[in-house]
Amino acid sequence: TDPAKLREFVSSVLKEDGIPDQRIGAVCSIDLKKDEAAILELAKNYRVPAKFFTSEELLELEGEFSKSDFVKSVTAVDCVCERSSIRPFGGEIIRRKTAKDGMTLAICRRPMELRFL
Repeated sequence: TDPAKLREFVSSVLKEDGIPDQRIGAVCSIDLKKDEAAILELAKNYRVPAKFFTSEELLELEGEFSKSDFVKSVTAVDCVCERSSIRPFGGEIIRRKTAKDGMTLAICRRPMELRFL
């Protein structure tokens, strides 16, 4: 994937959903993509960690996720983008699987925790 195309895709979805760049907490995917330059550059651009999960870790998640037989045939996971978006923090998916030119993304809202000392 061309890093500029991925950055443009993500930026357009964030703008469409009214999500400021500062709200991005991580860029997440399956470990098969841990060396993909576009993902690593995207995380660097947003100054957030890139987090990668095994297919087993993604399959542990319960919930309603989009399904793709093609993705499952390649990764052993029915939906990487939604599962990896929710994996690090929990929360709720606020943007279901969105695809463009072979790229997919999903956005999850991290639960907010307030602590009073």
